[in-house]
Amino acid sequence: MADPHDEDAGDGAVDLFRALGRQIKVLRERGGLRQKELGERLGYSEATISSVERGLRVPQPEHPFGGRDVQRGQLERLFETARMRNVEVQIMPTDSEEHAGMGGPFTLLTPKGRSQVAYLEVQNLSRLITDAEEVRILAAKYGSIRSQALTPRESLLLLEKMLGEL
Repeated sequence: MADPHDEDAGDGAVDLFRALGRQIKVLRERGGLRQKELGERLGYSEATISSVERGLRVPQPEHPFGGRDVQRGQLERLFETARMRNVEVQIMPTDSEEHAGMGGPFTLLTPKGRSQVAYLEVQNLSRLITDAEEVRILAAKYGSIRSQALTPRESLLLLEKMLGEL
C-alpha cells in the first residue's frame, strides 16, 4: 500500500487520496456492498477498505493472471466496460514498436474545482505530480497515446475478435 502522507507523494496528496476514498465508498455503496464484501472480492481486509475510503491508504491493485479462463474473464469485463456509454477504451496495437506511452503508465486526474494532477505508480512507489509543467507534458503524452491507439470502435472490434479466438 502506498502511504498518502508520504512526503514524496507531493502537494495536495492527502486531499486527493481522501477524494479518491470517498469515490470508492460511493461506488461500493452504489453496488450494494459492505466493506467486508468488497474486501473479500479484492483480496483486502475490511480494515484496509475502511482505511482506503478514509484516504489513509491507497490500494496497490493486484490482478490475477494466467490461464484461458482468467484471460477470458478479463477480456469479457473489458468488453463490457468498453460498451458503456460513458467509457472509451482505446487499445494500443501490439505491433506499435514505439509510442508515447513507452515511458510507463500514468493517470491524469482533474478534481472538481482544482487543477489537473498526474499520478504515477511503479513497483511499490507512488507519486502525485502537481507541478503544472510536468502535468502539461503528461497530458500532451496522453493526447499522443490516444492518437496512436486504435479508435474506440476498432478497439471494441478487436476485443470481440480476441474473445472469439479463445
